[in-house]
Amino acid sequence: MPRKERLLVTELPQLIALRGNNSELLFHDEADHRTFVGHLRQACERSGIRLHAFGLLPSQVYLLLSTDDKTTLARFSQYLGRVYVPYFNRRHGRSGVLWEGRYRSAGIEPAGYFLLCQKYIELRAQEAGSEVDPVWLSSAPAHLGMHRLDFLTPHPAWLALAPDDSGRQARYRQFLSVALGATFIHRVETCLRQNSVLANLNDCLALESRLQVPVRPRPAGRPRKHYPDRLEYWTRLEGVARQVMQGEDYREIRLPLLDESNEADDWAARLLSDGTMGCLQAIAEQHLTELPARLWYQGPMFRTHHLDGRQLEQFHQIGAEALGYDDVDIELEQLLLEHALLQRLKLLPWVELQINSLGTPRELARYRALLRQHFAPVLAGLDPLAQGSLASAPEVLLGGRLAGVPRELIETAPGIMNCLSSASLVRLERLTSALTQAGLPHSVRTDLFPHRPFYQQSFHEWQTAALEEHSVVCRGGRYDEMAARIIGRPVPACGFAFMVEPLLQLAEKARSQPLVTHVRRDIVILPAESHDIAFALQVGSMLRETFAFLAVENDLSTGGLAARQRRASGHGTRLLLTVSALDDRIEILEVAEQIRSGCRRESLISKLRLLLA
Repeated sequence: MPRKERLLVTELPQLIALRGNNSELLFHDEADHRTFVGHLRQACERSGIRLHAFGLLPSQVYLLLSTDDKTTLARFSQYLGRVYVPYFNRRHGRSGVLWEGRYRSAGIEPAGYFLLCQKYIELRAQEAGSEVDPVWLSSAPAHLGMHRLDFLTPHPAWLALAPDDSGRQARYRQFLSVALGATFIHRVETCLRQNSVLANLNDCLALESRLQVPVRPRPAGRPRKHYPDRLEYWTRLEGVARQVMQGEDYREIRLPLLDESNEADDWAARLLSDGTMGCLQAIAEQHLTELPARLWYQGPMFRTHHLDGRQLEQFHQIGAEALGYDDVDIELEQLLLEHALLQRLKLLPWVELQINSLGTPRELARYRALLRQHFAPVLAGLDPLAQGSLASAPEVLLGGRLAGVPRELIETAPGIMNCLSSASLVRLERLTSALTQAGLPHSVRTDLFPHRPFYQQSFHEWQTAALEEHSVVCRGGRYDEMAARIIGRPVPACGFAFMVEPLLQLAEKARSQPLVTHVRRDIVILPAESHDIAFALQVGSMLRETFAFLAVENDLSTGGLAARQRRASGHGTRLLLTVSALDDRIEILEVAEQIRSGCRRESLISKLRLLLA
């Protein structure tokens, strides 16, 4: 069977992994590390490969580089093998192969994942615990200004960190202090194993449309034959949300269905499309609460269909808003609250937290002016409607969603960090440092921007690579200016919203069951045959009248009696009653002790009093 043709998107930097055969050591001491780094320098000079970062682990080598074609990369890899393997074999008295098969590779979307991958390989090398001088373990000392490696080529994503070297080194030192999330590490390893592209969903879809080949990792395992009850999961999701919100002293608020700020003549266009807007309007119009306040909500929202703008689409949100809190601590509280809810839903391994700082409205406006100037050649060729739309939010071009935007123009675009004041940078540093201390993995993505224009300062999203259509399951941030405009006075405000439908889809993929206390079921009544249903309902009514404080349920599910008894015995059921109208016989099962007994209808009440006492 022929080998699969290697995927190489030349405009994307490549993450390369070389592994020791059978996990054999590739480096025994510092001399091996020095020799390999020297060969790496020679390989870059001979091939013209632009090497951005490297990490040497005891049995693995990671390289982050850019190349113009497959042949150059192949010759680069072959040269490393031809010069290092003979040296290693001679020095350590061995023979045979050193590498485990071909090198593994993955394309990296530079705006969102280049610095994360650089951090991934440098941290792994530094954490390997070797006694070798760190300058020969990875490129981290060079990026921190502790050592100079002249064969490294700075990538535009690295240059966009700050205007000068000292600023980049300081920003990167802070960046390295934040732990990498397990979800991101799993994505990197999956992309390397499957030779796919590490990028967000929109970039992957654009690449697949242009190249006509799949670039995303393929899911493992066979397709599922059974899916959980989505309604039951939805009920549990609301129960988890209520427990978490009330535990943090958030009060539930009811939202209006109409968006009063929208004055369109079409009633459908006035339906509420965002929970934050509805929450602020309810406060402003009904004077529902005094500030400061913590509020949460759940309910339906409406938007135009993404494929047909004439159709309405209903979706659901579970969100929270905190008003009257100006300090960054409230943002940390909400991020930890989101983390707790995802943890209770057992979805943490499937999501990753990404954060960006938008600065103040004035700083964001200055950044947008720089972007308009940078993308002026692209904007000039658009129709007036598109020009007006992109003039107000040119950051959309950074995501590569507009066809015809050169990749080089996106990669060399100015970064928002260069436009932020020291106060905004300190605020972001306080938040990320607090998240690190709390043990919440996250990544700072300077190309992360909201779809709605009212955010300022911090903005974040919980994203998943497991869903194709809806990769964002939660988003939130600070929106002081919009809150002040709607309420009518200065009000610091921040909040977040979970998208319910993507959460349900993700739960099906993860096969998760939320950690929530089940609804109490003291007694479950099961008809032995279909003609016993009326008798079972009569028994249920009699028990509810007699035992007013017990939870009595009639189980009318279908299937064999044994299967129905197994299902009914779950969810904390204390007593299972199987009733038969033919002989007026009732069988009682004490579920916890698995003790069975029987009685007639007339003696059932006294029997249950004895068992429940």
